[in-house]
Amino acid sequence: MSTHRFNYLFQRYINETATPEEVGEFLSMVRQEEYREIVRDHMDSLWESPFTFASLSAKKKATMFNDIVTAADNSRSAAPVARRNWISVAAAILIISSFLFFYGRKYGLSGHEPMRTTTGGGVQSTDKELRFITLPDGSSVVLNQRSTLEISDTFRAGNVREVYLTEGEAFFEVTHNASRPFIVYTGKLRTTVLGTAFSVKTSRETGMVTVTVTKGKVKVGDGSRRFDVLDPGEQIVYQRGRPVIKRQVDAKQATAWKHNDVFLDNVTLKSVSDELQDRFGVTFIFANEAIKTCRFSATFFKSQSLEQLLAVIAEITHIQYRFLNKTTIELSGIGCHLLTHIPNE
Repeated sequence: MSTHRFNYLFQRYINETATPEEVGEFLSMVRQEEYREIVRDHMDSLWESPFTFASLSAKKKATMFNDIVTAADNSRSAAPVARRNWISVAAAILIISSFLFFYGRKYGLSGHEPMRTTTGGGVQSTDKELRFITLPDGSSVVLNQRSTLEISDTFRAGNVREVYLTEGEAFFEVTHNASRPFIVYTGKLRTTVLGTAFSVKTSRETGMVTVTVTKGKVKVGDGSRRFDVLDPGEQIVYQRGRPVIKRQVDAKQATAWKHNDVFLDNVTLKSVSDELQDRFGVTFIFANEAIKTCRFSATFFKSQSLEQLLAVIAEITHIQYRFLNKTTIELSGIGCHLLTHIPNE
């Protein structure tokens, strides 16, 4: 066992200065039983001095969590109590992440750009991650890589909820409100819904817009004309100057991209539970309605199991979960932890 080498790689990993080869070597060592105590000591030290994490991205903290839990799961000799301690320490990373995100939003220190509410601004995902956000009305959006969503000034109080997908792809889960239609603008095309789930993809380069419905109905038009009403499993392709194409598609396959690694950006527990229901085919029941509005930030990885994700959420928000059966999960608790409850602004 090379303790010196491990310590060297750990520091480079924390400082985000490690080469790809060093990251691979470090993660390989993390998974080995002989380094378990060293990893735990390092994590304990960081937990005792949380602000040493200030320069780390939320995704890096979550990556560390994922690798630590994976190492614990793969170790045949790890006792249940030890595994719980590891999850607590690892989840603490995400608690710190949410803490820094909250104060970053308040004092301008966040590494992630907050969601703006002007048509001149927006939320833009990076080249390497998806972004899951909750809109002011409770609707949720998963932004694909290299995508930009802008929100109208009147979204909160206007008669119409308007957003602008100026580039890329987004999946919308819209909160039903018959008196306030939800409209997605993509160039000349306008997609109108009352409450449904659908994706929109647009490209500035080609001018092509693709709308795919997974549930409910959407109305698609360009302001002066209504092209069609789409049902679940239907897709429409629009490109200025060309005939509109409508076709049957496998909606799940067309929107499978949203189940990759995703950064949760100040989202509510209710919107996350909806996403997990879709991802894992389960149903969530809330024993306390108040916890639905708990907000937090974290990163979910495609490789993580439902149990791992629930363990992280429980640690961050101070809620409890239990399986009523194989597909039904009850969430309970008195509310959110102070540091991870970010009220609507």
